[in-house]
Amino acid sequence: MEFWGVEVKNGKPLHLDPGLDRLVHISQVALGESKNNVTEPIQLYVTVGSDKLLIGTLSHEKFPQLSTEIVLERNFALSHTWKNGSVFFSGYKVDL
Repeated sequence: MEFWGVEVKNGKPLHLDPGLDRLVHISQVALGESKNNVTEPIQLYVTVGSDKLLIGTLSHEKFPQLSTEIVLERNFALSHTWKNGSVFFSGYKVDL
């Protein structure tokens, strides 16, 4: 098992491949620093194949981070709707 983490910048989905015989477990998602006083909700998405799924909604005021139990074993993409900053996803990778 090894630590895993990525920064997803605004406006750019991040495409990821867990690797052959590996799993990615996303356990935490957190908002980065705000470039201005943002109050709008920020939707978080994971896309696997042609399925784009909402995995949560964050806000700087009330919910700046989210705990998850998402396990992925094939190519996926992470994205969000925040136009003013980055969102950080972390967890770990496991060999099968």
